[in-house]
Amino acid sequence: MKKLILFLTFTVAMLVMASCDDGSEGPKQEVIWDINPTGISIFLVDEKGNNLLDPATQGNWIGEEIIMTYEGEAYNADWEYCMPKTGTRYLMAIFDGLVWTGWLSSDSKYNLLYFGGFNGDYDLDISLNFSIPALNLSYDIRFTHEFYWEEHKPKRKDHIYFNGEDINGDELRLVIPLNPNYESSIQ
Repeated sequence: MKKLILFLTFTVAMLVMASCDDGSEGPKQEVIWDINPTGISIFLVDEKGNNLLDPATQGNWIGEEIIMTYEGEAYNADWEYCMPKTGTRYLMAIFDGLVWTGWLSSDSKYNLLYFGGFNGDYDLDISLNFSIPALNLSYDIRFTHEFYWEEHKPKRKDHIYFNGEDINGDELRLVIPLNPNYESSIQ
């Protein structure tokens, strides 16, 4: 009888342990997650909402000096950026600085400046300065990225603080004047 009680106790204990959620966060053991890199998307628009990073827009800023300063280092906009081939499908975080993404598509919604290539599975809190020397404009930007697991799925919260004001997201739209140095031929 002692053996039967011991066996039943052991069996019940194993069933209870096997059916309980361990309460841990993170992915389930059988799932491998590929976490997107993170960064800031910056759109430059005029007062009418025209995209000033679109080659078809008269007065665009393509090719001009635009600078993002991060940790004391200045990153000039790379207008000829082409995504490096990694030889893998893994979403690697490759820090590229400040790049124009107009090469992605002929759709003008992709004509933006992107600063980043930060690991998406790390928390970030970075301070930046975005400047357009030709207009004598300079903006303080703070970008926070929070990564966490919820119900074994990856989640993120991004915030941009523009000159101290939280704009809640990872996309910034700046209204600026037309480029005074723009030449009428499409660049």
